[in-house]
Amino acid sequence: MIKSSKYFIQSTIFLFLLYTYSCSIVRKINLTVTDLGRHLKNGELFIHNFSIPAGNLYSYTCPDYPFINHHWGSGVIFYLIKTFSGFNGLSIFIILISIATLFLFFHVAWKYSSFEIAALVAVIAIPTMASRFRIRPEVFSYFFCALFFWILYNWKNKRIKHNFLILLPILEILWVNLHIYFFIGIILIGIFLLDCLIAFFIHKSKETRVFLKQISVVFIFSIIATLLNPATVKGALYPFKILVNFGIDTFDLQSVYQLRKVIAMTQFDFPPLFYFSLIFNLFLLSWVFVLIKLIKRKAPFPFIRLALSIIFSFMALTAVRNFAIFGYFALPIIAINLRSCIKKDIDNLLGYLIVFLLVILIFFCLFLAKPQFWPDKRTFGIGLEKGTTDAINLFQNEKIQGPVFNNFDTGGYLTYYLYPQQRVFIDNRPEAYPLDLKNTYLACQKDDTQWERLRSAYNFNVIFFSPHVNTPWGQSFLLRRLLDPLWAPVYVDDYFIIFLRRKGPNQGTIEKYELPKDIFFPDK
Repeated sequence: MIKSSKYFIQSTIFLFLLYTYSCSIVRKINLTVTDLGRHLKNGELFIHNFSIPAGNLYSYTCPDYPFINHHWGSGVIFYLIKTFSGFNGLSIFIILISIATLFLFFHVAWKYSSFEIAALVAVIAIPTMASRFRIRPEVFSYFFCALFFWILYNWKNKRIKHNFLILLPILEILWVNLHIYFFIGIILIGIFLLDCLIAFFIHKSKETRVFLKQISVVFIFSIIATLLNPATVKGALYPFKILVNFGIDTFDLQSVYQLRKVIAMTQFDFPPLFYFSLIFNLFLLSWVFVLIKLIKRKAPFPFIRLALSIIFSFMALTAVRNFAIFGYFALPIIAINLRSCIKKDIDNLLGYLIVFLLVILIFFCLFLAKPQFWPDKRTFGIGLEKGTTDAINLFQNEKIQGPVFNNFDTGGYLTYYLYPQQRVFIDNRPEAYPLDLKNTYLACQKDDTQWERLRSAYNFNVIFFSPHVNTPWGQSFLLRRLLDPLWAPVYVDDYFIIFLRRKGPNQGTIEKYELPKDIFFPDK
């Protein structure tokens, strides 16, 4: 009776964790702020034409500029799911693969620590895990990280047979065609390989020799697997070259240090930084406990956990986009670290009830700390977010003619709805554009002289921008266009603002839809 009650409470706690995690990532799809539209278009081109774009064909500014499409496979999967089950099905797919990712990391934390420690750490780590909730190809990297780690850690601890290792090179073939973080798979195998190598040199036993041989073969074949992509060697090396031509300092590549400076200057609130700081401090504290044990020589040297900690801490501290992947790995690492200091298991119902109440308490404390991080009524749910197609409906119904000057974040949205009839000026792939164009794109928002040169060069008829663009030069550019007699605002909502050039091919639309200036300057 007591044992069945314990399992019931464990199941309840785990289901609550899954529910909490699901609620934090269940967001309606907003094509206006992500590059999902471009991924769907990539998938469409592959399914219908069996082609993988090798150039920047979605842009009229540099259609022949070489580009390695390192996530083409994700676009195919997204497109097929969307085709057969719509945006609702796409939302559900992301939720399911995200839950599978959490389960694998939690399972390692549970089995090599304890359920109660894993549950308490998980509820603190979940907000960080969910910080990249939008539909992106990186969701596959999170899942493969979980699967690789689960297989390798269980193999190392003799919980599963070595035959499972055969899956890793096969999975690596999929990973290299789904997302650029495929190199993490090689790093994970390499860490376990080094651990086996150290053990072999120390013990020189038959068992360590067998383990070293098994992981070495998998490591070699996994490296070969990275070559099985459309760009072969260039594709395999692309993760180490992609930032060379980036040129634009995107928000998700900000370091924690840079982000703190921005927040201090602008009072900008970014909840994921709060949650990351919380789990990172707990992460450091867990290592203090391990260090004390090591000094007292009461624990073996945890090479694997230390190597993982260094790598994923570095990734998270140097780029905001890596908060989530750090959160996933922090869960098992913290739980196992704490287990080395808390040996006694909870074996009574009162103890599990206390753990359950602690999980609930931590959840509500986190919710109250940064409630704006959790989805609101408008964004909570599945499928396409309401209102995101209104701007494009006007564009298509009025047959608005380009060329279009758009900002960085609207490129994927326009590509999805307008390509091949119209192409974009730029999109949110800095690596896919030459440096001089990116410099011009930024300069024309800061300086009207540069803007006039660019406008004359491309003869823009449309400006399609995000009204809440989060750069001071972007806001300044929009303000100047509102005061510019050459441009007429014809549409604005929370997602987009559209200007049309006067005395151009869209004059009829201006006459029907021009917006009065007082809606933008109500106090004037």
